Amino acid sequence: MAVAKWRTLKEIEGEYEVKAVTLRSHIFRGLIYKYHLKKVGKTWLINENYIKQKYKKRDSVVK
Repeated sequence: MAVAKWRTLKEIEGEYEVKAVTLRSHIFRGLIYKYHLKKVGKTWLINENYIKQKYKKRDSVVK
């Protein structure tokens, strides 16, 4: 089984075709299961393996 790689929502937004606001909305609605998430202070971390299954990578990396 793969080791979980935890990324912030902004990091995910830069590499995958999904906005951080959309992910945050899905978190608050309960559409993303809790075992894919961690909260450190005010920062949400999400398992990158979950994102790989759901979203495509961007053609060019946005910084």
